[in-house]
Amino acid sequence: MSTGPVNPGEALGAAADLYTSRVERAREEAAAGRAVVGFVGADVPRELIAAAGAVPLRLHSRPGSASAEAKDLLGEAIDPVAHSILGQILAGELDFLAGIAFSRDCSASLQQFYVARQLAFGRESLPPVHLVDLLHLHRDSTLQYDRSEVRRFAETLGRWTGREISVESLRESMLAYRELGKRLQEAQRLRHGGRLSGSASLHLFAAAESLPPQDAFALVDAAVRDSSDVSASDSPRIFFSGSGQDTDVLYTALEALGTHVVGEDHDWGQLRLTVTCDPNASDDLEGLLAELSRAYHLGGPAAPTSAMGERARWTVDQACLAGTEFVLCYTRVFDDAPAWDYPLQRELLAAADIPSVLLNRQPVEFALPDIHRALAPFLELTTAGQP
Repeated sequence: MSTGPVNPGEALGAAADLYTSRVERAREEAAAGRAVVGFVGADVPRELIAAAGAVPLRLHSRPGSASAEAKDLLGEAIDPVAHSILGQILAGELDFLAGIAFSRDCSASLQQFYVARQLAFGRESLPPVHLVDLLHLHRDSTLQYDRSEVRRFAETLGRWTGREISVESLRESMLAYRELGKRLQEAQRLRHGGRLSGSASLHLFAAAESLPPQDAFALVDAAVRDSSDVSASDSPRIFFSGSGQDTDVLYTALEALGTHVVGEDHDWGQLRLTVTCDPNASDDLEGLLAELSRAYHLGGPAAPTSAMGERARWTVDQACLAGTEFVLCYTRVFDDAPAWDYPLQRELLAAADIPSVLLNRQPVEFALPDIHRALAPFLELTTAGQP
């Protein structure tokens, strides 16, 4: 799956190609003899996966993979992304994985774990599964619990990969991901400056979730060099709030309307940068595991796991920092948490003179004309929005 050396002029294309072939490239890596660990949700520490000598692969929805069996096992009233991921597991498309870790970042992730665990009892071909049960209450007792969960996941990874995590391997992994975060921050500054599109930014964040960290930041470095030479876009600047986007379909649709998606508050994008840890926090393994659990405990604020006020203030602060002209809050059907935050977001955005709109409980197969109608009052004030 390694991208190899990336020429600056090829970087954005390489990231886009990777985006559409993440699972296939991971399968090739497994066929070459390297362990690949899949994960679902935002709260699975990638640093531990890499420290155990495995390639991390964040699982995502894929067209046509939401089988009738997956819908029957999970029920209809769940985020459709969960149907798609479980459908891939049931179809044997992910049997090459050394294991799959599920986080408790939302109810859909948790339900997928329960179903997958039960299925594993009767289907030996399915990868083993593990729940990383991190919580986000700001209490010392919760942090202590999270530390035990991180330690338990580290032990599980050792069994899956046959490589015990050491002080040296964990520090090296934490350092690599810290450097990767810095590179992604630089990419976001170019995005704010109109030189990197929202969809291209999603591609880079996905690279960070599906490549070894050294390969990922080589790709991001090259993309930053690419984008530094691009003329700044003067398109209307939209900030995306709401359901996580594990594909670029909606972003490219918004860009087709002539807008620039300058930022977002979901964990397939900028929210991922809120998880930061210090690789030099301790000289022993237990101390580094505690630092890693602290970083994920404080990461966020995500819609399902944070207080409304905390999330609304973060969203508005990021929208202002990006020079946003309009905020779109867009939620998928059965992903209700982001919409609960919207009333307070709207109030704080109005105080900052930033208009906003809510498109709630949207189907997975969205209609571009509906988005155009929702944005019409804003787009009419600009040169964008021609269908």
